[in-house]
Amino acid sequence: MAVAIGNGRYYKLFRGNSAPKRLLIGELNEPGLLSSSFIQGIVGQVFPIKNSERYGKLCKIVLREDLEKRTLRSTCATINAFLLGDLADEGDRIKEGDRVVLSEVVVECSPTDEHLYQLIAWREKSQASIWVINNKGNVRVNNASGNEKTQVNNAEDGKNLTCSADTDEEETVVQETSEPGFYIVKKTSTGEEGRRRSKPKIFEKRKGKFHLGPKGVTPSKSHVMRKVSDAVVVIDKSEVTKRGVKRSSPNPVLDVKRLRASPGPSSQLSSRDQLGSPREGERAKEKSSREAADYTVPQGYTTLANLKPETVVNIYGVVKSFKPAWKCRGTDMCSVLMITDPTVVDSTFGLECVFFQQTISRLPAVHKVGDIVRLHRIKISQYQEKLQAMSSRGFAAIVFDRDSEVPVTAEMARVSSSTFSLSKEDKDTIQCLIEWCDCNPAIFPLTNFIPVTEINPDCYFDLVGQVLGVALHRTLDCVVLFVTDGTHPKCDIREGIGDEYNVVEPPDNHRSAKDGDIISVFLYGAYAEVARLLARKGNYVILHNLHSQILKQGGSVCSVVDVVRPYVELCIHRGTCYGRGLTLLSADSPEVIGIKKRLGV
Repeated sequence: MAVAIGNGRYYKLFRGNSAPKRLLIGELNEPGLLSSSFIQGIVGQVFPIKNSERYGKLCKIVLREDLEKRTLRSTCATINAFLLGDLADEGDRIKEGDRVVLSEVVVECSPTDEHLYQLIAWREKSQASIWVINNKGNVRVNNASGNEKTQVNNAEDGKNLTCSADTDEEETVVQETSEPGFYIVKKTSTGEEGRRRSKPKIFEKRKGKFHLGPKGVTPSKSHVMRKVSDAVVVIDKSEVTKRGVKRSSPNPVLDVKRLRASPGPSSQLSSRDQLGSPREGERAKEKSSREAADYTVPQGYTTLANLKPETVVNIYGVVKSFKPAWKCRGTDMCSVLMITDPTVVDSTFGLECVFFQQTISRLPAVHKVGDIVRLHRIKISQYQEKLQAMSSRGFAAIVFDRDSEVPVTAEMARVSSSTFSLSKEDKDTIQCLIEWCDCNPAIFPLTNFIPVTEINPDCYFDLVGQVLGVALHRTLDCVVLFVTDGTHPKCDIREGIGDEYNVVEPPDNHRSAKDGDIISVFLYGAYAEVARLLARKGNYVILHNLHSQILKQGGSVCSVVDVVRPYVELCIHRGTCYGRGLTLLSADSPEVIGIKKRLGV
């Protein structure tokens, strides 16, 4: 949930992709705890703080529905909210006209006739949280972990950002200023120390409507001195089945079954079949060239063709390939992207981006090839004679879906930071990259998600489903997810049941009773840790590079039963190759909407 805080900036209330649902004031119909939803409104009146024998302190505020959220059912709807105990101190800071968001609060019946219900925010009853956003864009958060204040400077460029927390620990803040360079402030308990990192000035020239310089659209060949870390493999048509890639015994060097996703009918077409006639292919190529020539980035950003080593930049790009988050050897989570943009002359070139963060929510939430990413404050370095980008202090990312039907709005953005900006120039750049991605299906092929009913033995594919339960192996680093997508498999699949498994979240009985409604997916190694941190009952996930591995029931020797009716284990192997991993989907993503229709939710 992203809330506008003025000056083109937004604040994300809840971390992660599975945010609670907003509930309008007029939609309250029964008392209880708002565990999976929240209330948002404008402060109409604030009453003075009173002392209470039962609660200690008490403050009453009146909330009215947001103007943009008013409906025929909730026109001018208001509700009384009572802040009790330590939360009552927030009443001194709340002013009329502020925007207030309440989560994990208790809904009670109101004793007055004016309102049907009232809200109770009291830490002794629930883990209540409150967000206060004033007219200047300052955000104050009061939750169970403590108070936090985010201040947004309303400068003309809207890029100054200062974050502070109520703690005595040392803190370092990176501020963007309108002048060149970054101003780094190091706060300690004794005071502040500041220093400025200057960036070299780069002069720009205009010629017609095109930019020449750091925002140039026709890079010289001397600037593009990069190698390629990914490759395109052409598979013989006889080796490709309808729903998977089989083993290729004639060629022992190339193991084609290790491709990231099983090609469907659309991916088996040649480039000429995808583009139609040669004339249509030329028109598509000319259209792509025109879009590349017209491509510009907003001020403060750099195109990929103009990157230089040992610089910290902001960039846009389209994902060519990626590795979902995994637990590295240290304490951090890691993720890798390969991105490109229209300014790169050769489509085989790309910029490799490596990210290390303490939590998965701080990494770019990429779901599939072709997603649009905006990366702030990444460091460009030279690695093995090619450019490489790495996350630096103050790193932030925004990801938009490649689907042109998904609106480019702050609500649909998958962000890694609570506060972010999204101007009209940003939206135009993202829309331009989406159109350029659609015009180049050979570079950005559509991800072919395979339903459970079309799984073939010994194939690699991507699967979208809903998690109905979680189990942990007692001795191995293995996590079992009980998943469904509303379809039934046509082959026997191994189930994660037995004494060696500890079922943490068991599936519902009415779902387990259905024949073949639930399948077991085994995740090993680093992905077991990711599943343990991310997967919860009711979540929707993408399982990347899932392998339908054949288990031989008759021992090491293959029997007739293994051929006629193979026994399959769905697993994600160890290692970080071939884009293996697990991705958590938000409730409003296009993939989840399709699954919900199939499940009848």
